[in-house]
Amino acid sequence: MKMFNPYKYYCKGVNGFEELRKIVKQGAEFAKDVANIMQERADLETTYAKGLSRLSTKIMKLSSNSSGSLCEGWKATSVEMECESDFHKHLSRALWEEISKPLKTWVETQQKTRRPIEAMVEKAVRQLADRRNDEYKTKKNAFSMSRDLEKFEEQLAEARDGKGKYTDRDITKLEKKCRQQYDVVQKCDKEYSEACQKAEAARQEWDLSILKGAAQMQVIEEDRINKMQELLKVFNSNISQQGPQLSQAYANLDKVVSQIDLKEDLKNVMKERGTGPPQPHQILFDCYAEDMNLSMNVNRRKQALKSYLFYIESAVEREKKGKEGVEKLLQVYKDRPNFADADAQDEAKNRLMQVTFTLNFLEASHLKINTALSVMNGQSKPNHRFVQYIETLKDKQVWLINPFVTVLFSYALCFF
Repeated sequence: MKMFNPYKYYCKGVNGFEELRKIVKQGAEFAKDVANIMQERADLETTYAKGLSRLSTKIMKLSSNSSGSLCEGWKATSVEMECESDFHKHLSRALWEEISKPLKTWVETQQKTRRPIEAMVEKAVRQLADRRNDEYKTKKNAFSMSRDLEKFEEQLAEARDGKGKYTDRDITKLEKKCRQQYDVVQKCDKEYSEACQKAEAARQEWDLSILKGAAQMQVIEEDRINKMQELLKVFNSNISQQGPQLSQAYANLDKVVSQIDLKEDLKNVMKERGTGPPQPHQILFDCYAEDMNLSMNVNRRKQALKSYLFYIESAVEREKKGKEGVEKLLQVYKDRPNFADADAQDEAKNRLMQVTFTLNFLEASHLKINTALSVMNGQSKPNHRFVQYIETLKDKQVWLINPFVTVLFSYALCFF
């Protein structure tokens, strides 16, 4: 049995969160490499300072054995070399204590911050995969049971019409078998209906995890850029003290540092590697009775469609009550801003969005099944605001059951 792969529908191609995670990881590796380079530079400065100090001592010792203006000149040279040695010692200590060491600590902290974010998203992906697999299994079982029921009903019809050698006892057995199978079909249809709703809830949870994770990853990346900019300024400040002979080179560096623009950097990253606004879509109910190409008695088909409509209408009523409760809570937060903190208010807004998506999912499913029932009854198809957003896509994974999956592209429905 093929297992459901959520990335087929949600992570195909370049995904915003995955791309941002790569950017953050690359940024962390860059910061780590810079920290190592600054440590190597600090070691070089220490070695150079020791060499200058040793040469200064030699020149001073040589000059001490002589006298005259020429020796005083070399003594002054010795003093200058010692001062330059002290400068390089200070620069080495600054590169290590103010740049390399803090940057290494920051990289370790960032990695610890990033792990729970990635774990949260991975957990949501696993849960979504599990729910989709449950949905696939219950759907396959519902289709299988419906086929068996149709076979039994056809046998019973032949027996009642006198086709074949059937006794009254055989007919009674077939009637009993049909009733039992009908109960099984009802149970399987209900299980599939519940599995669909659970899968949609898992998809919404996955979607929120992606949005939340992407926002947190962006904060980490902004913090990294700010940190790197700050340390670059520290490096420029220390290195620019070497003397007027390098002032032009440091002026050029200072010009580059002063032109760093955080907002522009983020804008360029989004332009080059961004994926644009999310476009979620929902997989709607796809029952056996709805497919007119599948063999099924007309009356039983109508009864099955009505049963699905009943399940969906019950779920809609339940979700509407939940939505009313969330809206009342948001109104309380609006009237009394100090009643709850920002996290609680954001959680309530996210809950309202989840309920809205669920109602869209149920309403669109109801429309699809009701359309099939209307066609069977010779009525015109109902007009609805979701009609233009419903598409039927071919799904090779479930071709043994039904090669098509009906999808509600809900990015446009968020604004209703």
